Amino acid sequence: MKLNDLFNLTFKTIFQRSTRSWLTIIGIVIGIAAVVALNTLGQGLKVAVNLQLGFLGADLIQITAGKQSASFQAGPGQNPLASTFLNLPTAGVLTENDLSAIKNIYGVKAANGIVRGNVGIYYNEQIFTTTLNGVEPSEWVEVINYEIGEGRLLQDYDTYVAVIGNAVAKEFFSKEIRVGDSIIIEGVSFRVAGIIKSGAGFGLQDSYIFVPKEQARRLLPDIGSNLVSSIEVKVVDSTIIDEVEEAIAQRLRTLHHVSEGNEDFTLTSSKTIQERVNIVISMITIFVSGIAGIALIVGGVGIMNTMYMSIMERTREIGIMKAVGAKSRDVLLLFITEAGIIGFIGGMIGVFFGFVGALIGAEIISVNLTSNIRLPVDIYPDMMMLSILFASGVGIVAGYLPAKRASDLNPIDALRYE
Repeated sequence: MKLNDLFNLTFKTIFQRSTRSWLTIIGIVIGIAAVVALNTLGQGLKVAVNLQLGFLGADLIQITAGKQSASFQAGPGQNPLASTFLNLPTAGVLTENDLSAIKNIYGVKAANGIVRGNVGIYYNEQIFTTTLNGVEPSEWVEVINYEIGEGRLLQDYDTYVAVIGNAVAKEFFSKEIRVGDSIIIEGVSFRVAGIIKSGAGFGLQDSYIFVPKEQARRLLPDIGSNLVSSIEVKVVDSTIIDEVEEAIAQRLRTLHHVSEGNEDFTLTSSKTIQERVNIVISMITIFVSGIAGIALIVGGVGIMNTMYMSIMERTREIGIMKAVGAKSRDVLLLFITEAGIIGFIGGMIGVFFGFVGALIGAEIISVNLTSNIRLPVDIYPDMMMLSILFASGVGIVAGYLPAKRASDLNPIDALRYE
C-alpha cells in the first residue's frame, strides 16, 4: 500500500467516526496537558527559586549553632525556605571567639556575627512583636546583598539607630514609619536611619529590625555576652566557596573539640540550598507527573477500545481489502497508523493546553507568593517534541493488539461477518 493511500484512508476513517475519535483523543489530551503543565511549572519553579537564591549570593556561607536534625519546621528567625530543606539544629553554641577565628581564615572577606531574638516594638500607641537582629555594621554592610529602599544602612559610629524592614515600616502599624522617626524597642528609643527595600531575602527581611550588636545584647539579656545566634560569612570569590567552607568547618571543629561527623554547628551555603531545593522540586515534579501519566494510560485504553470497536464495524471492509489483494501487513499498518495519528493529534492539542494551563497556574501561584517572585513559563522544544512522540507511541502501542487481530482475520470469514 502506498504511503499517501495509507494516510488518506486513515484520515478518512478518523473523520467518518469523528465523535468516537474525538472522545478518544480527549483522553490523550488530558494526560499530555497535565504532564506538560506540571513539568513546565516545575521548571519555572526551579528557575524562580534559583534566581532568588542567586540574590542571596553565591559567595555567602551561613553558620548556625547545632547539628541539623531531621525536621521540617521553621525555627525562630530562620528563613522558612532554608529551614524546610536544612531542618532544625540540635544543641550547640557559637561564640565571639568562633567569629574572630573565622575572620582570620584565608578567603573570608567579611564575617558578621548576629545576635537575634524577638522583641516588642512600640509606635503610634501600638505594640508589635518581631525579630531583632544585632549586627556589626561594617561587616553587615559587606555581607548583605539586599538593597536599602530609603535612608541608609547602619554605620559603626551609630548608637540607638535602627534599620527596619519594609513591612515593619509600612504594614505593622496604622501609621507608616518614616526615616527619621523614633520607635521604642523594649522600652528603649531608636531613631530609624533606613528602610530595607521590599522583598529582600525571600521577604523575610521585611519583618526584621537591625541595630548595632552591642545595643541588641542589652535588649536581649537571655543571650550570653559572648554568644552569637549565627554567623554570616562572605568569601572573596565564589569559586573558592567550597574550600573556605571546609576551612571554617575544620577551624570550628578544633575550637569546639569535636570530630568530623560530630559537629555541634552547621554550615550552609546558597549553593547547598540550591542543590537541595532542585532535588526536592525534581522529585515532586516527577511524582505528580507520574500521577498525571495515569491519564495517559486511560487514554491508551480508550484508543485500544476504539480500535477494537472499529475492527468489529469494519470486518467486512477488511475482508474486501484482503480479497482484492491487500496483505496482512497492510491491514496491520493501516490500523497502527490510525492509532498513532489519534495519539499524535491528542499529543499536539495536549501540548497546547498544557502550556496554557502552565501559564494560568504560574499566574495563580505568583499572585499568592510573597517577595514578588514570578514563575517563568518557557516553551521547551524538547519537552514539546517528546510529549507529542510519547502520545503517538501510546497510540501505536495501544493500537497494536487490535491491529494484529484485524490483520489476522481470514478474508472469507470476514466477508461472511454480519
